[in-house]
Amino acid sequence: MPNLARPPYPSAPLRFVAFEVQFGLTPTLATPDGQAALYESLRETYPISDAQVTMQVTIGPQGAVQSPPTTAELVMITRDRTRSITIGGGALTVQSTVFSDSAEFAVAITEALRAVESAGISASRRVGLRFIDEIRVPEIERANQWDGFLSPDLIGPVHFADDVDDCEVESSESRLALKIDDDVRAVMRFGPNNGSAVDARGRLRLPLVEEGHFFLLDIDTFWVADEDNLVPFAGTHIIDTYWRLDDASHRLFEHAIEDRARDLFRKENPS
Repeated sequence: MPNLARPPYPSAPLRFVAFEVQFGLTPTLATPDGQAALYESLRETYPISDAQVTMQVTIGPQGAVQSPPTTAELVMITRDRTRSITIGGGALTVQSTVFSDSAEFAVAITEALRAVESAGISASRRVGLRFIDEIRVPEIERANQWDGFLSPDLIGPVHFADDVDDCEVESSESRLALKIDDDVRAVMRFGPNNGSAVDARGRLRLPLVEEGHFFLLDIDTFWVADEDNLVPFAGTHIIDTYWRLDDASHRLFEHAIEDRARDLFRKENPS
């Protein structure tokens, strides 16, 4: 269930969010007829369609032989190109570069789940939720200037070169694998860097293209089914799992940031 006590951040540094559910192979979702039906049910919200084509190559005695292309996934995109749905024979993904709140994103996930509910999907294997944040502060230009904005436990390595003459840490990326619950895990990637973590040339449009120094917080939470006791594919279970992952993601985010960052995110137009 949503956490209504979560602090609002009008200027949150979120750049990209992705939700994915992996399920048992469902060939109908990868056929032209099946994808045509999906397009009809979703085209009002996602009028731009695309297909990801998989080329199969077999290595034989005479070298590489390329088989005819097969359409593996249907990709549908909103008119403003800030959100997409990708559906294939074994997974459904909702991605967005605009995130107003968790409840609104849950509505988009529910719409996608309803589009595939008649396809006869057998079981849910994995549910994942990923948030990528690029934290930017105008006056910060070096990796060792993040004190007071991020948890000291996350920024420790960037001070490695402070006492070494003519030496400066340009970038750093660390990885933590975390157990949240018996069936929920998280992987955090974090560290100072330059440029951007999300490609502005990708399929989805970034509302604001930013470059320069930033601190990456990439939080990927996921639930994985017990292979000996698979869970039937059901929208209620998937949405409940989404809220569990959303809550864990936000708890990790709050634990990662300090008050100076919170003050910055609460501003309507930070400068």
